[in-house]
Amino acid sequence: DLIYPREKLQRMASPTLDSSRKPEQVARLLGLEPGMAVADVGSGSGYYTWHFSRAVGPEGSVWATDILLATLEFTLVRMEAEPPPYPNVLLILHDRRDVLLPSASVDLAFLSNVHYFYDADHVQSGHSKEEVLRFYRSIHRALGPDGRLAIIERDTEHDGKVTRDEITEQLRWAGFE
Repeated sequence: DLIYPREKLQRMASPTLDSSRKPEQVARLLGLEPGMAVADVGSGSGYYTWHFSRAVGPEGSVWATDILLATLEFTLVRMEAEPPPYPNVLLILHDRRDVLLPSASVDLAFLSNVHYFYDADHVQSGHSKEEVLRFYRSIHRALGPDGRLAIIERDTEHDGKVTRDEITEQLRWAGFE
């Protein structure tokens, strides 16, 4: 139900965004190291996926997951035209309730600006609270024993979308500490 025109995806993947998105700084703050398995949940254009490939090196892996086939197709075409540093990227098409990652398969799950799907009542776009919790629980299940979840989200305190406190509450309900 979301449409991402190719031009928008190209803008979202552009290296010109490096100055504002700071991918190397993000990777450093996330503690990405060679050999790690990372899930870029809601990967969109694959912007962070490409950079995470470099950070985890040839022994690591990056799962690019999204609910939209068009974004994963864009990521695939982009990575064929401009291959990431290592051939360690896997693509997964999933639905809004389950990221479909194997259990205990990732060291870090990363979400960047995916919470616009949910309004303050957790029902925007027909989502129930239980669907939101199933989504987070599927991420929780995919994390290994010392796995972590990291979220970068734009400030939504004043635009009627889900807030930081609501995200934190949802995560607690789903079993995160």
